[in-house]
Parts: sequence; C-alpha cells; structure tokens
Amino acid sequence: MGVGKPALPLAVPIRQSDGRYVGALNAKVNLRAVGEALQRLAPGDGGDLFIMAEQGRLILRARGSSAELMRTKLPSELTQPLFDKEGAPVPYRRGDGEEVLAVLRRVPALRWAVVAEIPSAAALRQAGSQESGPSPFMVLALLVGGALIACGLGLFIVRPVTRLTGAAAKVAAGDLSVDVPVFGSSDVVALAQVFKNLVTRLREREGQGELERLSVTDALTGLYNRRHLMGTLANEVQRSRRLRRTFSVLLADVDHFKQYNDSNGHLAGDAALVKIADILRKTTRGVDTVARYGGEEFVLMLIEAPVATAVSVGERIRERAAAGDFGGGKLTVSVGVAEYPTHGDTPEELIASADAAMYQAKSGGRDRVVAAGRRSTVDKDVKKRRKGES
Repeated sequence: MGVGKPALPLAVPIRQSDGRYVGALNAKVNLRAVGEALQRLAPGDGGDLFIMAEQGRLILRARGSSAELMRTKLPSELTQPLFDKEGAPVPYRRGDGEEVLAVLRRVPALRWAVVAEIPSAAALRQAGSQESGPSPFMVLALLVGGALIACGLGLFIVRPVTRLTGAAAKVAAGDLSVDVPVFGSSDVVALAQVFKNLVTRLREREGQGELERLSVTDALTGLYNRRHLMGTLANEVQRSRRLRRTFSVLLADVDHFKQYNDSNGHLAGDAALVKIADILRKTTRGVDTVARYGGEEFVLMLIEAPVATAVSVGERIRERAAAGDFGGGKLTVSVGVAEYPTHGDTPEELIASADAAMYQAKSGGRDRVVAAGRRSTVDKDVKKRRKGES
C-alpha cells in the first residue's frame, strides 16, 4: 500500500471438487472507496470509524489512512473486550488518553472488524446528563455505522471475489459453461471482466479444438480416420528415416463381418466395430496410432516397435477379439504386420505389405496373425488379391 493509496492484495486458492489445489486468483483491490465511505459514515463530535484485522492491526480509518497507520497495532487488552462483546457498546481509553464508547462488527470472510467509536463525553452530552448514561441515539448511530461498513465490505469485495473464485474453480475443472459474475468494486469488476474475457477465449479455443478433433476422427468408433492416419504415417516415416529407427504397421480385418452384419442388423454390426475399436485402443500404447481404415478394416502404427513386437501385439488383439462377447455371436480378426523399412519405406508400401500379409492370414484360415515377407513376395500377393477381387 502506497501513502494515501490503501489497497487490499487478494490471493484466493482455487481447488477442485476433490480439494486438490490447482492455482490461485490474485488481485489488488483499491480501498479508496471504502476510506471515503468511512469518512461519510463516521460519527460526529470527534467520533471515528476504523477497520482493523482480527489481530488488532489497523487497516483504514475515517480520520485518515496511510502506510504508517497499517504498521499500528492496537493492544489486545483494548481489542479483546470489543470482540467478546461484539455488537454491544464498550467503554475504553484510547491511546491519546480520551475515554470513548465503541461498538465492533466482524467481517468474517476477510478476518476484519469494523469499529465505530465516539468520545464518552459527547455521548453523555447528547444524553443530557452524566447520570443517565450514553444516549440511545448515539449507541444506535455507532451500531448502524459499523454495520453499514461491514455490509459494504461484504457486498463489494467479499461476495464478488467469492463468486469469482467459484467460477475459476469450475473452469479449472473443465466447465467452460460457467457464468462469470461482473459486479463489485471497480477493481473487482475489472478483474472479473478480464477473467470473463479469458473464459470466452477458452470457449472459442475449445470450439476450434472440437472441430479439429471431428475432422481427424471416425464418427462411429472415435478412432482416428484414414486421413489422419496417412499424415501421421508420413511424418513417422520421415522421423524414423532421420533417426534410423524402425516402426511397424498392423492391418486388422474383422472376419466374416458382412455375414455378421446381415444376420444381426446394422446396429449390431456398428456395436461390434465399436467393441473391436475398444480392444485395439486398450491393447496399444498412448504413443501409438489406431485408426479405422475403412469398413471393418483397422490400421495400427506402433512407434519404434520391430516386427516381432508388432506380431505379439497382434496376437493379443486376436485373442481378445476371439474371447469377446459381441452379443450376436463370436467374431475373430485376421492381422497382417509390416515393418519399416524392411517391408516398405512409404506409407502406401507399408500398408500394402500389411494388407498382403493380412490376405495370407485370411487364406490360411482366418483368426491368425501373419508378418509380411520379402517385398517381391508382397508384390505377388497384392497382384494375386487384386486378380481375385476383379
């Protein structure tokens, strides 16, 4: 706080629903408006209105605020009776020796308290006699002044910051539909507006991210689509060539899927493809790529995996598919495996090699995994398959 410029630094922790700390909402609130309100509401006849922390350290007062004031701490023997008798008038002797009558009201959320005081002589003078005690009107004025300041602090600082913190916690949890409150003191309003703009930007980014996700995923299975697969394969070919590494491609095809689809209906067929996709996803690593190549065909790219490793992964996929319950009956998969650069040094060549190996698995009785052979053999198998399909 600079001289003549009282300010309140705020650091409110943001926690998720499970209590985990994710960050803090930091702000600096100008207390000039609060100081002006203290001056307007301060009792007359030498009265004063001030705000202090629960430990007795002064923060603001109607008679004037400064950095020096904030270094002033009232003794506990003076403040404790005020806290003990909150809302009731308490007489005490001020630091300057003057006898005063004071009333305290807490602001729990800030751990502050508002104190309204008036010289005892002025209170007795208003009553008209020293024997009759303090004037009820003066006591009421003290109560009203303190209550108004406490209420104002809650309305313009505590309440909006609490709501803003709640909104920030929801955003941290991923909820961007939250409505950001914009009210309170000018500084809190500015902070809320900045935060609201941030949430708007996040919503826009989330919308763009959703569009991008839809453009690269298969609508039925949620796996990557063929377009994304080919781009990823091209990038991996370049990376592996540069680093002189290997990777493998698997092409899996659901056996007798047309017959299953015709017998059980298209909805059952779709459900079966979704379950196969889930098996593929759970059998691979996060760094691998799993895509629906088309129809009942799926392609997997295993980064830095030699053909032997890829064959093992293919066997796990085959076993899990054969043991799965698809509702309309049993389903199996035939898997072909190809390795870069042994079986091809372009995405198209690798997929052709894996396709030829998968065709060999089909020809060998289905429900099996076959690794690609030499390129010359692969070329013959591809031509043979095309001839059989024509």
